[in-house]
Amino acid sequence: MITIKDIAKATGYGMATVSKALNDYPDISEKTKQIIKQKARELNYIPNNMGRTLVTKSSFTIGVIFEETTDYGIAHPFFSEVLAKIKTTLEQNNYDILLIGKKVGEYVRSYLEHCIQKGVDGVIVVSKIWDKDNYDKLINSKIPMVFIDHEEVNKNCVYTNSYDSIYHAVTYLYEKGHRNIAYIGGELDQIVGKERYEGYVKALEDFNLSIYPRWYLYAEKYSFENAYNAVKKLLTSDVPKPTAIVASGDVMAIGAMKAIKEHGLKVPDDISLIGFDNIRMAAYVSPALTTIAQSFEDLAKNACELLLTQIKNNNATPKKIVVPSTLVERESVKEIK
Repeated sequence: MITIKDIAKATGYGMATVSKALNDYPDISEKTKQIIKQKARELNYIPNNMGRTLVTKSSFTIGVIFEETTDYGIAHPFFSEVLAKIKTTLEQNNYDILLIGKKVGEYVRSYLEHCIQKGVDGVIVVSKIWDKDNYDKLINSKIPMVFIDHEEVNKNCVYTNSYDSIYHAVTYLYEKGHRNIAYIGGELDQIVGKERYEGYVKALEDFNLSIYPRWYLYAEKYSFENAYNAVKKLLTSDVPKPTAIVASGDVMAIGAMKAIKEHGLKVPDDISLIGFDNIRMAAYVSPALTTIAQSFEDLAKNACELLLTQIKNNNATPKKIVVPSTLVERESVKEIK
């Protein structure tokens, strides 16, 4: 098997230089990288993580943390889409991913302890961590990290502009003639939930539309079941019925769709629906769901780039990247004339 030592011998460079060049370290010139990588290809070199770790003091492993409490686990559409893009991006940079939990064997550990035990080079946090003590231990550590879909002070963060996205959704409905617009949202103590709700309220205010407190439908943890129950409760109450509902997640919109149909109403003839995320299922439900599309690829790519930059230079200034969204028009919104 060809090793870094063989490439070093063939090129005349030291083993440390060869290792850094193969892993795109910034302190190696592009010319040197090209020479070393070309020789590696000629020799059919296959990286060996154990050898790389000895030379670079790096495990070439990234820990991924997501705390998903709706029982979908990794099968949750948002997480599965983002994780797939993360995996592809990191593999292109010669990194493996490791899902980090709070339990190692028979022992319960904090996320931080698990990361240290496994020797990960950095951490990607894909959602809000609900266990505050566990969360604080992690963010107060010196492990390079990046947050997706959540904002944290003095940390790398990548997220969609939730406020503008929901404002855009309400504007779209207004332009379609809707004046009675309800909203399904999640926890307001999270930046995502708070900004999406504020975007909804601001749009109603700007268009001088009625704001009924009971038209804010709370669906805990953004789940299908909780959205279904919330809409079912609304439709069986004496509250005026909305002509449209904006859901801050496609999973919730699909739950709402089920409740509307079971009540003997039709989407969009009786109630129009807009979701958020543009998960794959959104295009295949009936009617196909109009939604605000997040770019899973951009979220994952930007997060990985920020993290890899910090791994190579832990003094790099943390950045916040806001990924734009787009409205995908399908079949779940009716124009009211």
